[in-house]
Amino acid sequence: MTMNSKYNTRARRKSLQSVLAPVLLVLALAAAFPAARAAAQPSAPAGLDLGQVLGMAQANDPGVKQAQAAVQKSQARLLQNKAAYFPSIKLGMEYSHTSPNTSVTVPGFGSAQIAPDNSYDYHLALAQELFSFGRDQAKVAAGKWEVKAAQSGLAQAREQTAFQAVQLFYRILLLQQELAADDEDMRTLNDYLEMTRSKAGIGVATDFDALTIEVKLAEAQSVRANGAGELDKSRIDLARLLGLENAGQLELTGDLSPDGRLPEAAGIVRFGLEHNLELKAADAQERLSHEGARAAQRRYFPSLNAGFQYGKQNGYGPDLNRLVWNSVGFIKLEMPLFDLGVIGARREAEADQKAAAEARRGTRDGVAAGIERALSDLIAGKAKMDAEKLHLALAEKAAQQAKVRYEGGMSTGLDLLNVQADLSKAKSLYLRSVYEFIMAQASLKKAAGIPQQTGAANEPAQ
Repeated sequence: MTMNSKYNTRARRKSLQSVLAPVLLVLALAAAFPAARAAAQPSAPAGLDLGQVLGMAQANDPGVKQAQAAVQKSQARLLQNKAAYFPSIKLGMEYSHTSPNTSVTVPGFGSAQIAPDNSYDYHLALAQELFSFGRDQAKVAAGKWEVKAAQSGLAQAREQTAFQAVQLFYRILLLQQELAADDEDMRTLNDYLEMTRSKAGIGVATDFDALTIEVKLAEAQSVRANGAGELDKSRIDLARLLGLENAGQLELTGDLSPDGRLPEAAGIVRFGLEHNLELKAADAQERLSHEGARAAQRRYFPSLNAGFQYGKQNGYGPDLNRLVWNSVGFIKLEMPLFDLGVIGARREAEADQKAAAEARRGTRDGVAAGIERALSDLIAGKAKMDAEKLHLALAEKAAQQAKVRYEGGMSTGLDLLNVQADLSKAKSLYLRSVYEFIMAQASLKKAAGIPQQTGAANEPAQ
């Protein structure tokens, strides 16, 4: 091989590498992009318990985020109300042109210009309110209660989101257990169908008995399909609440095992009147309206201000156009004597105060009644759950005896199916009663201002 051929081969190889390098880089980036995008999407950890569900829901809910922004807004307004406590510093630059200008003629001395044609003023001004006779303190006090009212709104938004998450969490657990019970019923019916077909083969049972079981089996399959559809919709709703793009990522850890203790009525009502978030918000609004009325009344109070200004300005003799350093200091007392805006604001604040007081009174009565209703629902739910538990135990015992009697030829297939249907209904009623009791507990917690994460509704009231 000649030197020229070696050189040409090496050149072609380098040229090919220079062409393939960008192509390979693009392909690598294209392959990595879906993986990076998938990694960036939010995913749910395996086996979410109730506490994790509540945390994710409150972190993702738009209503909670809006309430957080409202708290930030109120804190910014409080900062504005405190502005009078601190000095203000401003830089001012001013230019003006006067035409025609004014001159003064003095006999024997001629005429002289008393102001420059072009005026320049550059200064740094410092101003500070010295005393406002309580007006600024009233505005700051109103601002602090505005922050507390916004914080109460945030707590309410979190509570509402938590209540919604609890409902979906336990509804999914209920539907999952109902599906498991449906699967068990279908396995039992399939066993009965095989048993009946075997009996029909030896002439102990008829094909009609087998057909009847097949009808019940098809009905059970339809019920299970409806339950599976409800479960999918509930999972989608909870995934949206948690900020998950795919409901298939959602796996829950928990069961329907409520604490059957009941709270003491007077204690839970007393606790609720102290801790209910809606009542706390009404209290904050009433205090805010009171402080707002006090601040509006003090807008007629005087204010004492002081200031100092230092800078350069022309217009001083003998050379009117020369900029010279100058300073100005002042103390100023202001007091409004007549201002329709002040009068209107005062009347508006007084009306707000009356409305807030009535709203707080109505909220307190509503909270007390709501706690009593929730407690009544809880007591009724406990009685229903206990009754359905006994019903289920009796139905299971009857189903066991019916199976033995059918296997021994002492009862018909129709009798067996009726007992099995009663058992399926008893399972469903018991699971529903447990779910309703847990929801009654959640409603009582919400009415009494108890966090949803606590186990029993009466724990904080002890």
